[in-house]
Amino acid sequence: MIANTRVALRACRQAVWRSKPRTVQLGRHLDAAYQWLCAAQDATPDGGVSGCYNLVRGWAGSYAETTGYIIPTFLHYGASKNILEPRVRAIRMADWECEVQLSTGAVRSGMLGTKCGPAVFNSGQVLFGWIAAHQAVKDPRYAAAAASACRWLVSVQDSDGAWRKNLSVLTTSSVQTYNVRAAWGLAMAGVEFDEPAWKGAAIHNCDWALSQQRQSGWFACNAFADGETPLLHTIGYVVEGLVGVGELLGVERYTRAAMSCLAPLVELQQSRGKLFGRYDENWRATVSWRCLTGEAQIALVLLRLARVTGEKTYSEVAQSLLKRLAQLQDLSDRHPESYGAIAGSQPLWGGYGPFNYLNWAAKFFMDALLLHESNVDVQRSLPAEHASSALPTAV
Repeated sequence: MIANTRVALRACRQAVWRSKPRTVQLGRHLDAAYQWLCAAQDATPDGGVSGCYNLVRGWAGSYAETTGYIIPTFLHYGASKNILEPRVRAIRMADWECEVQLSTGAVRSGMLGTKCGPAVFNSGQVLFGWIAAHQAVKDPRYAAAAASACRWLVSVQDSDGAWRKNLSVLTTSSVQTYNVRAAWGLAMAGVEFDEPAWKGAAIHNCDWALSQQRQSGWFACNAFADGETPLLHTIGYVVEGLVGVGELLGVERYTRAAMSCLAPLVELQQSRGKLFGRYDENWRATVSWRCLTGEAQIALVLLRLARVTGEKTYSEVAQSLLKRLAQLQDLSDRHPESYGAIAGSQPLWGGYGPFNYLNWAAKFFMDALLLHESNVDVQRSLPAEHASSALPTAV
């Protein structure tokens, strides 16, 4: 789809001439992010969610990885608002994920229209969607798809717990610590379908990830290319995965490791009022731009930890991050391409997803806002009254 010139001009103008900080109503920003993700789904012909809106090229193809973990976001959003549309949309996404799953059980890398190859990380992320969809409607197709993906993940895991094969055709790093978030998907499937081998594989990967943690709390081998300084985004994936597996399986060392990684970021946000897009081993920022997806992820994990630990600082820093993100979300423009969107970077031309509105940025912003505003964690099981109920097959 061709880009909307008015949207591009407005976005660039706002990036150059930012308005003064305004009071934000986070609940309104949650609803706007949902509306943008609906527009991203409607921009595709297949039921998946467009990976991004590029200000020059327009909407991209559906993205299997991120569509997968948007599914639980929509299911929980619908449950919290007591509305049917998000639930129907989520099941359309789950059906599409079954249609595009590779014959091996893996999930493809990249958006539709890009080079296809099996990807460990993407396979782990779609597990969250199939599990949530199965909880919602008990369709055996979702259980079968999840089982096939889990068996494939276990089959390509190395003996030390890491994954080094089938990482992604879009990345060049030889091993990736952030795959611990795929391990979280495996662990969740192991619990949901009572398969100890999947839980064991998840623990094996988490233990390997801990071997990559430095004394400063930072994780090595955590970037898209070898030798590259990790993004706040991939740092967010590591702490998400460790906290998720730690809480789900009751392994305290994973939670402690995540807290050790987060402590410097909490201190930096408190002392400087903002975070940057990449950090080296000594927690020195190596870029001047912000990674907005990473900020939403860090806020989300801090809110989860605040519930577990009762630590007030975590929730305060999370709220600060969310308010700064909300300031950048355009709620005055009614163009569906930009209303409620979250960009890859601030400024718009920064080094992560430049000139793109990313569906995963909006997803993580929604997740954090759901937890902050409604105490709803999208990674928990759906409330009983919203699971296994009848569902129309079309919006």
